[in-house]
Formats: sequence, structure tokens, C-alpha cells
Amino acid sequence: MNFMMENLQKKLHDFIDEKSDGKELSDDEFNELLQEFSAQYNTIVDAKPLTEKTAKTALDWLELAENTRYKTKKIKALNKALEIEPDNIDALSIKASLSNDSMFTMLDNFTEIAEKARRQLEDGGFFKKDCIGNFWQILETRPYLRALSTCVNLNMIAGRLKRTVDLCNEILRLNDVDNMGIRYTLLHCYARLEDVKSAEKLIRRCDNEETFHFIMPQALLYYCVGDEEKAVAKLFEAQEHNKHLKKFFAHYETALSEKNDLYESYPISSPSEVAAFFDAYMALYPVVFFNWGKEQFKKKRLQKK
Repeated sequence: MNFMMENLQKKLHDFIDEKSDGKELSDDEFNELLQEFSAQYNTIVDAKPLTEKTAKTALDWLELAENTRYKTKKIKALNKALEIEPDNIDALSIKASLSNDSMFTMLDNFTEIAEKARRQLEDGGFFKKDCIGNFWQILETRPYLRALSTCVNLNMIAGRLKRTVDLCNEILRLNDVDNMGIRYTLLHCYARLEDVKSAEKLIRRCDNEETFHFIMPQALLYYCVGDEEKAVAKLFEAQEHNKHLKKFFAHYETALSEKNDLYESYPISSPSEVAAFFDAYMALYPVVFFNWGKEQFKKKRLQKK
């Protein structure tokens, strides 16, 4: 998440709505207001940086919660956000994620939060035709997508793959640009369900995307259905996109047991990309798959000699 950016976007939207009085603006008028906002915002930030004393809105408190490493401070900021907006979906979601509840209790909680968010959006008229597919472009609908995404991850870990598939398809319907990477989870689920037809339909829909994250689950798909030739081809294709894959398979026992200090972003084709990938989708990869992959890399090495 980046609440600082969303907070800025919200302030910009409010500023333009106030100044334009709801009228449609020309490009020149919009740019003029944008420059005026930038000048005012920079002056305000320089004079009063965001702190607990200057925070006024729920988004201000969410930004403060995001920027602290300390759990107690995060919870304090989230509680402040909820005092201002008791039904703030992001605040409820983050607070739920910080709890010590079991995974299944957390799943119940997030399912309830997502349903609350859905009702809010229905009441606000956001499920109309011109909004569907554009939910990430609308600030008010992003919290619902984030809550649904957490439901996806929790259902996936719990092994409820058909439910995960349904949630993934709903998110893709609402956010067709898929900047959240839901297509990767969906493809993994199709692989474990051995649903080749749906998987290959998704692959075509994504124009045969050539990335490590999209090719690796295809290796799993064909492995699961016993198509050895395609599985091996996709495994080696994934290796071409990240040369560190082979090393990960060679030492997968150690790699799977280590607690990786992963970040939300990492260099493409780096060891961190492989580690973060399998950390995210480990619930869907059987250990025997790594034994199989290790053997394929060994065979290829021997063939070269």
C-alpha cells in the first residue's frame, strides 16, 4: 500500500471538486488548478509535516500507521482513523492483520470486512457499468479490492482453491488491469485443480505473458496433469527468465525452511524474486515438485557433458 500517495490523490480530488464546483474543466483549467494545488500542498507540508499533532483525516492516520515499524503505534493510529471513520475498510483490514488470531479466525474476519466494504460500495452506486473493470482507478473502491485480495491469500493457504478461484475472477472483473497480480494466483489454482482448459484460456487472455511469475505456474500445471514434455519446457523457460531458479531447486530444502526477509519490491531476475515468489505460493507447491525439478536440471546438466 501507499497511503501517502492515496492521501495526496484524495486531497487533490477534493481541491479540484471545490474549485471547479462540479463543472467539467478544460485541460488548461485542470493544469492551472493542479499547479495551484501543488504550490499550496508543498507550502503546507513544509510548514506542518504530517504528525500525530497535525493528522486530521482517517487517511492521515492510515499514512502514519503505514510509516511506523512499531505495532503499538500502528494500532494507535488505526484506532484514531476508526474514531473518525468507524467503517473505514483499510483501517479495519490492517488492524485485523495485526491480530494474533488463527488463520481461520482471520479468514472469517476478512470475509466480514470484505462484505461490509461491498455493502458500502453498493450503497454508493459503485457497481454500475462504467465502474466495473476500473476499481483501482477509483480511490473509494480500492479498499474493497485490498480486502478481497487478503481473502484470496487466506483461502489459498487454507486449501480452499475453488473459493479462491471465484474470488480471483471477481477481482479481475472489477480491476481488469490487474496491477495486483491476481492472475498469478488464479493460474496457480487452476494448476492444482488440474483445470487445463481454464488455465490455457487465462494464458491466452493475458497474451501469453512472458514473465517468471506467469511461466512458473504453467510448469506446475503441466506437471500436475502429467504432461512431462510441456512441464519440463516451462520449467526451463522460467529458468531463462530468472537464472537463480536452478540454484533454488538445488537447495530447496534449506530455502523452504529459512525465514526470508522479503520486501514488497525486489529486482527482476534476482534471487529475491525467486524467494519471494515461492514464499507467496508455497501452499500450492508440493515438495515432490521440487524433487522433480531438481532432477530435470540435473538431467540437463548431464546432457551437456
